[in-house]
Amino acid sequence: MNEEKKFWEYVGKMGYPTSEKGVKYGSKEKEELDELRWFFYIRKEHYEGKQIGWIAGSHMSGLASKYWDANLAFIRVMDGEDDVVRKMSAIIRENAKTVEMYAKGIIENDIIDWVNRGGLIDMDGIIKSLKCLHSEENEFKRMYDSYEKFFGDAMKSRIMHVLEVLEISEQGIEEVKKNFEMWKERARDLVMNAERELKKLAEKAGIDYEQLRQKLL
Repeated sequence: MNEEKKFWEYVGKMGYPTSEKGVKYGSKEKEELDELRWFFYIRKEHYEGKQIGWIAGSHMSGLASKYWDANLAFIRVMDGEDDVVRKMSAIIRENAKTVEMYAKGIIENDIIDWVNRGGLIDMDGIIKSLKCLHSEENEFKRMYDSYEKFFGDAMKSRIMHVLEVLEISEQGIEEVKKNFEMWKERARDLVMNAERELKKLAEKAGIDYEQLRQKLL
């Protein structure tokens, strides 16, 4: 079986479209199919050492992040099982760093910056200090959403499904599972620490923490 056929067999088992048959023009499936085809093409060009250019390289990086499971399928076809296990463990580690960024930023950056600019530590002040610059979201909710997205039961099930589809050995699956639980625990500790620090700040300012928490989430 050639590389391309094997790649599409894997992504098909993950729930992605593998051909035009039955795919409606303008649908999300059609968009995914086009992106996956393009991703496979530029990923293979890059793998073979061909010059793909800055724009294509940037696009490939974005697609590798969006279709992390398809990226693992490509690695499985081109490099083998060990590289899949290493890459999956690296993805989990990077996901934990995203949670860490939000968790540490809440206390170490957002609120301190707010106070340094003359902001008041009251209910509205804390909410404003945690508001994201370009959306209606806040950093506290992002912290929790990212933790659930990257370390919730749905993601764990997805990772295990992908590893099974890619025919990874039990030893490889156990290694990834161990890394997942380790980084999940670290991420959870960071989230809980951010909660404790925010609660201490709220209590010091005479703010009802549970009310503040409900407004943030």
